[in-house]
Amino acid sequence: MASLAPGSMGRRRYRSEYGLSDLKAQGHEMYIPNSSNQTIDEEITCILDDPTVSNWLKNALRSAINRDCVDAFHDSVLLTKLIARRLKSVEESALATMQRLDIEPPFGESNE
Repeated sequence: MASLAPGSMGRRRYRSEYGLSDLKAQGHEMYIPNSSNQTIDEEITCILDDPTVSNWLKNALRSAINRDCVDAFHDSVLLTKLIARRLKSVEESALATMQRLDIEPPFGESNE
């Protein structure tokens, strides 16, 4: 598995229910669902047309659209939990390395 580039841990500290809240890792704001009167199909089209949305996410969305929505939802929840756990593991490993080398974390302590 690939690891994060050196020095990137501070920018990639995600926190929320799934360990994900500051989603600016790729240098842009994450898509925020539209609260206007758009239909879900219009909203999905906007996401697919958005040049700031990753190809990986667009491909996953296209794939999910063609599946049973309940199965796709359950798979996405599992994927989110696994990625959040992996992120936490990578972050903890990086912080342990920084502590061992007596390097100050770039954005303060993350073991909250």
